[in-house]
Amino acid sequence: MRRSFSKLLSPFRALRVPCTSFNGSDGVASQISTLIGSVEETKSKNFSTETLTGEKATGELKSSAAALDEPETLDFAQSDYSEAEELFVRARDIYARINDDLGRANALKGLGDLCCAKSKYPNAKEYYTQAQEIYTRMGNDLGRANALQGLGELYYVQCKDSEAKESFVQAREIYTRIGNEHGRANTLRGLGDVYRVRSEYSQAEESFNQAQDIYARIGFDLGRANTLRGIGDLNRLQSKNPQAEEYLIRAHALHVHICNNLSQASKIQELGILHPLPSKDPEAEESFIRAQEICSRINNDRGRMNTLQVLGELYYTQSKYSDAERIYVRAQNIATRLGNEIGQANALGGLGAVCRSQSKYSKAEEYLTQAQEIYTRIGNGLGQANMLQGLAELHFNRSNYPKAEELHTQAEATYSRISNSHGRGNALRGLGDVYRIQAKYAKAEEAFTKAKEIDTRIGNTQGQANALQGLGDLYYIQAKYPQAEEGLGDLHRVQSKWSKAEGFFIQAQEAYTRTGSDQGRADTFRGLGDLYSAQCKYSKAEESYIQAKDICLRIGKDLERANTLRGLGDLYRLQSKYSEAEDSLTQAREIFIRLSDDLGRANAMRALGHLHYAQGRKTEAKACYTEARDIFARIGRRNDQRDCANWLATASRK
Repeated sequence: MRRSFSKLLSPFRALRVPCTSFNGSDGVASQISTLIGSVEETKSKNFSTETLTGEKATGELKSSAAALDEPETLDFAQSDYSEAEELFVRARDIYARINDDLGRANALKGLGDLCCAKSKYPNAKEYYTQAQEIYTRMGNDLGRANALQGLGELYYVQCKDSEAKESFVQAREIYTRIGNEHGRANTLRGLGDVYRVRSEYSQAEESFNQAQDIYARIGFDLGRANTLRGIGDLNRLQSKNPQAEEYLIRAHALHVHICNNLSQASKIQELGILHPLPSKDPEAEESFIRAQEICSRINNDRGRMNTLQVLGELYYTQSKYSDAERIYVRAQNIATRLGNEIGQANALGGLGAVCRSQSKYSKAEEYLTQAQEIYTRIGNGLGQANMLQGLAELHFNRSNYPKAEELHTQAEATYSRISNSHGRGNALRGLGDVYRIQAKYAKAEEAFTKAKEIDTRIGNTQGQANALQGLGDLYYIQAKYPQAEEGLGDLHRVQSKWSKAEGFFIQAQEAYTRTGSDQGRADTFRGLGDLYSAQCKYSKAEESYIQAKDICLRIGKDLERANTLRGLGDLYRLQSKYSEAEDSLTQAREIFIRLSDDLGRANAMRALGHLHYAQGRKTEAKACYTEARDIFARIGRRNDQRDCANWLATASRK
């Protein structure tokens, strides 16, 4: 069936950003500045550990350490990780020499924050654990809670959700006992994130709402804004798109309000990036560019990296592939310079997605494999699963179905291990597509049905619609090629398949309408167009294709519009409306060329070859088949290459 494949899950969305650290959201830059400032001052006076007296070390470094004894973790705003690490190590060693356990624990906590920011997770765990042990021995409940909070965030980015939940719960209990509302709100938000990725949506909503109430009560607008963003993401995962957009817009407005009321440029670092509104918002690009300029002006490389990442994602979802590639390369360069492995993996995943969408499969495989290796090395299970899923879709595009099946299966197992039902549903739908195209119809139906059941259980209406679309595709292909499945040869059973396919497409259409998914509606209209065309119901097919084309044009989905034009061109050819067919196919080819989509271009050229052959224009037909054959060969589509070669041989006969 002619349909566009779903885009790789955005690598930026794959990244779990800790709820209070390292994303520029709640970090207090002055804490690190105070510590570094004191030590730098002594450096400028030819400070050396050999000549520094114990009294001076105690006085200066204890005053510096006091700034660290807060429920927030550090934001390394100036991105100078090496210098920061050196200063923390020196402070830790001095505190150890003068037997100041509190100072040593604070320095260890700071090292844990720094290593987590650099994706050095084993080191971060070691430092947090050492700090927690010292705080516990001293009876310092606040320090112990802070260390547990850091461990919770560390486990969260590693997709160790059970450990993250345990750490957040312990930290929350301590914060509650000592009356620290800010810390309690942070742990509740962390728990909300854990429940969200585990698809435990009711618990996530409860935790986010509690955090939101506390932030509102203590007047911490930045916490409120980030929690609103979390609630927006939660609604988006449940396909509650209007509610999700409402929360994201409120979060964005709060961020802008905070930014407009900050009096010092350094405070903008606490804001981090302006979190994204839906990609259809015309101001989204302007917001990201402005945020990137702010981060550049104040030398916040980490903020620049994150902002470039979401700007690249925006361009990618808009099919602006050249712009997306340029932005992802810049993000990768910054991440490499900072030694930020998650940032590197994130950017590589983005580059892989862009190249796959342009049919640059070799480069895409290289980028996605590199990203997967990094995610695996640092223990980020979600990133690893998403890259496996992306590689599976890539091999599907290349018609390497056994490899696609293997990778989808690995991705599904990884999602299952980390309790990510949303990702598991995606992987099962991918398996369904692989089985369908291999004519393994029973397995395909089982995979799509399992995916639908999971999406129904977690309230993912969009996922349910996608599974219904997959089932519609399955019954469509079974009805079109009944000989491929034993026992489907009689007319009655074939008609039953047509009827089931149409029913699934209509159910999917209704679900997409409920969730406000215009692209989903366009996909099902295109599916119905294919279905009606195969049944020779040409008027209904044309109506469906035109509705799909109009939606794609309105929402700016050029790739999907090109695929629909190709279907419309084939329909007109079947009706001998050759002029209209050539016009539609030529438009499709031009869009594919502009988007650098080699697969789409090759399919359009093959369709034009069929058109010219039907018109008796064999010279033009041979030219089209030759071009399509060569493109298919270049991008590794061997079956399509052979098909074009056969048509070329047919057109060459006198």
